[in-house]
Amino acid sequence: MWQTIEYKAAAIEQFRKGDLRRRVIDDVQSEAANAAEMMAAASGNPLILMQVKLSSDLRKLEALYSQHQRSQFAFLAARRRNAVDLPVHERTLPSICSALKPAFP
Repeated sequence: MWQTIEYKAAAIEQFRKGDLRRRVIDDVQSEAANAAEMMAAASGNPLILMQVKLSSDLRKLEALYSQHQRSQFAFLAARRRNAVDLPVHERTLPSICSALKPAFP
């Protein structure tokens, strides 16, 4: 029952924020986190509370890892583009410099 409330609260919070395209919901302050904590508190088992906190930490770390992977891919793609563009710029630089010499003696 508590899991259902947690999932519904997370979906409502995501809808309320208006960002339906996000893959991960950062719900530390939302009702979803409170529902998970209420479930853990209602059980009376401190291990369940620890599991809720660890699950939240794991979701955050997975989101950070995914963001890191995307940025690394973007950096590698930019590096490849720059490696292709460099010879072109090296070939055109002398003609640009010679064209600018009369304007800047």
